[in-house]
Amino acid sequence: KVSKKELKNILRSVNGLGKKKYERIIREMGGEEAVVGILEQSPDILLNVKGITEKMIENITLSWENFKGEK
Repeated sequence: KVSKKELKNILRSVNGLGKKKYERIIREMGGEEAVVGILEQSPDILLNVKGITEKMIENITLSWENFKGEK
């Protein structure tokens, strides 16, 4: 299971994704657990969040894969 802090670190490690965008993702996607499910299954859904670009999605996916590889 991913902790809130770990998820925050994964997403915030992405260039251009600061506190406001992080909070917007969590709020609009329905919470941390929902975001983990999205990262696992269909990260492109995050494009529905204002300010999130395809390049950010690529970097989020990379960060997520790296994190899982460390577990």
